[in-house]
Amino acid sequence: MRLKIRRLLAFGIIVCLMAGAGIAFAGSLHTEVENSSLEAEILLGYDGKITYGKAMPVRVTIRNSGSDLEGTLAVNAYVSRVKYDRFETEIFVPAGGERTVVLPVEAQTRQAVFTVEILRDGEVIFAANASPEGTINPSAMMIGVLSTRPRNLANLDISQENDTLYRYEYWQTVPLTPETLPDGKELLDAFGMIVLDDVDPAALTDKQRQELLDWVMRGHVLILGGGSAAPGNLQLAGDLVPLKAGDFTVSDKVVSALENDLGQKSSGRSPETVLAVLEGEEPLISDGNGNGLVWRNDAGFGRIYTLAWEAGDPVLNAESLLHTFFQQMLLREDAALYNNILYSGGGGGAQNIPGEDTPLNLRNPMPAAAIVIAGSALLACAAWLILRKYGKTQWMWAVLPLLSLAAAGAAVLLAGTSSMNSPVAATAVNLVQDDSGRMTRYTGILAAAPRPGLHSFSVEGEKLDVILYEDMYWEEEEEDAAPREPGTLRVVYRSGARNGIAVNTNTPWQSVRLSAERPDDEAGRVEAEIWMESDGLHGTITNGMPYTLKAGSVICVYGYVKVPALAPGESTDFALISESAKDPLDPVFENGKLYLNSASSFYQVVSQMFYGKNRETYDDGENPQMSLMTAATDYLSDYGSDGQSAPVFVYCAEPEGSFSAPVLADGREAEGRSEIAMLNAEIRYLTVGRTGVVFHAPGMDSAVRCEIDGAGMPAGDLPSEPSQKYAWYDLSERPTFRFQPSDLENVEISRLVVGMEEWYVKEVRCYVLNIRLKTWVEVTPNTPLQRPDQFLDENGNLWCQFRPVAGDTYTSIPAPTLTVEGTLKTN
Repeated sequence: MRLKIRRLLAFGIIVCLMAGAGIAFAGSLHTEVENSSLEAEILLGYDGKITYGKAMPVRVTIRNSGSDLEGTLAVNAYVSRVKYDRFETEIFVPAGGERTVVLPVEAQTRQAVFTVEILRDGEVIFAANASPEGTINPSAMMIGVLSTRPRNLANLDISQENDTLYRYEYWQTVPLTPETLPDGKELLDAFGMIVLDDVDPAALTDKQRQELLDWVMRGHVLILGGGSAAPGNLQLAGDLVPLKAGDFTVSDKVVSALENDLGQKSSGRSPETVLAVLEGEEPLISDGNGNGLVWRNDAGFGRIYTLAWEAGDPVLNAESLLHTFFQQMLLREDAALYNNILYSGGGGGAQNIPGEDTPLNLRNPMPAAAIVIAGSALLACAAWLILRKYGKTQWMWAVLPLLSLAAAGAAVLLAGTSSMNSPVAATAVNLVQDDSGRMTRYTGILAAAPRPGLHSFSVEGEKLDVILYEDMYWEEEEEDAAPREPGTLRVVYRSGARNGIAVNTNTPWQSVRLSAERPDDEAGRVEAEIWMESDGLHGTITNGMPYTLKAGSVICVYGYVKVPALAPGESTDFALISESAKDPLDPVFENGKLYLNSASSFYQVVSQMFYGKNRETYDDGENPQMSLMTAATDYLSDYGSDGQSAPVFVYCAEPEGSFSAPVLADGREAEGRSEIAMLNAEIRYLTVGRTGVVFHAPGMDSAVRCEIDGAGMPAGDLPSEPSQKYAWYDLSERPTFRFQPSDLENVEISRLVVGMEEWYVKEVRCYVLNIRLKTWVEVTPNTPLQRPDQFLDENGNLWCQFRPVAGDTYTSIPAPTLTVEGTLKTN
């Protein structure tokens, strides 16, 4: 009885110790550790303000009064109530020295206290807590302001209280200085727009200037202030903005010009404004005296808007119109780009993460175990036969234990030294070239380790991100205000010399999904053009890359054509010959055939290439090359440099060679690594063909939503949607649209088609405005208009309207499309 009681008491003590250890671990996240030789100054975010879901800087200045310090700086950030991520970088602070480190930290949920730790040899030797002074709205687009007058530019802030356009889109300005402007991708990508006003760009480091330009090229908006700051700002932009600053002038018509551009009634105010006279390109907006006010320039996937006036001009920023001027200008000029930066992080990249498409080469221990068992059994049988021959079968009692020990030793040896005990990885590389020739390399990695726990992964030269599909928590407001003490480490993000990611897995061989994205520095590019002729699409491709491209294909929404392998410097011509689809809802694609006006998609075309028929579902496993193609074409059609959702033409081919560095897992190269690669190049489409044939594919000309007056006639454009691609319109509102096809001067139009997805045709009644008679004429969608000239005004505008069929007023439709065909007029 006493023995039983002693055992129960011992068990209870162990349980209490374990519970105490758990409590201590939970509390350790915010436990401060003093060190007499170390002092740290911690600055969170920007001016003490942070946000969530975006990388924020944690600036730590370490002063060391002791011996040389070589260790690790770490910050913990909450993911949920029960999990946290850790951000680490290596540091070295000499004796008596000082070092400032800026660590990008991304908290996923509200966090009242951040703990900064300094570790040496894995032991925490210093820890200090810091709390943010405020919060930047996580739903707001962050606007960095490099200005000596940031309060003037706070007029750009849009919140629930001053959302005058009622678009429920929020902006928040963040004052920056040359010291706080980030010089790395992670922190810069948290900003959707940056305004460079009167801060001298010469005060920026070379790295800051280059990173800022790369940030624009990745798909952001840079506003360059004018006035006296114009020469320096234009010098920073370099060749991206081909403008030159000359003299200065004074104008009292800036406000009226901006009001007119926004379609607002004139307020009558005319404050004088100092303008820089900029030359080199036609301005986007000018005042009544002919002075340029705003210029717009493409910069990769991004835009640069240059102002003639100083962005922080106190007089202009006192005007209410500047509160939403840039918002409305972006909506009109760059709707798709604006949508991307407003909801940054919501879109996916053109990266295919290996999964079921490229299964991991996991080592199954069962065959080895079966071999060991079978070998032991055979040896036992052989030993018994030998002993039986000599009448010594009684020695089997000694042979069997020896064989068992040998089998156990063999099993241990296999488990400890074979690839069954090593991490494995699979890699997919997608090389994507947009129509400007900019190449981006997307790398996807799937890795797994044989044991649960914290496993580190890295690839030389790559900044890895982890892709997790968990940890989505919805919390009540009362719970959200409760203190958090999460005790489970999810991911460790390591920068510096130990650049990589460590992921905490729960089970053996749990898959870890990683990704990386970077501009590709490979010399050369694919040169390609495509245009329409009388018999179909024609094009040419030249392989300007330093490696061979295997047999590939050109794909578009109309079909595909196979292209032979191309050696470096080699060219080939191709053609898709026109042919009518028997069933527009289910077109059958054939190599080299062009099916006009078919209700198809990239996915259908690529499926046809790989499977010989159209795929109706996504249930079956996809070919890895197919996944890489569709990922890239989706990316190019969504984020192409033209800013529209028009269909693109893409050349796809598998490049020869290896395109990813080895994956290091737990300090060793992963075993059984497999790799797939694909190059996707957007082909530049020529609206006017080489023989004068004009062809605008559906989607190339945007449909602009219009107001209608009491008589049902067009009465002006409505504010643009952030994304035309996924907008839907209720038929009960009689949605009306305006098209203005571009580049139609000196063109004899032979065919105009107002397009609608086939499965909506029976749900709608379509009308096109007869310009001369000012009446709506009912037409059939996807059918050529008779006498197309009667539907185009002198500026090339065409209006169409959609109404419900009798008795059906609840249907919603997507935006229509326009197909234009014609030829250049001969003089």
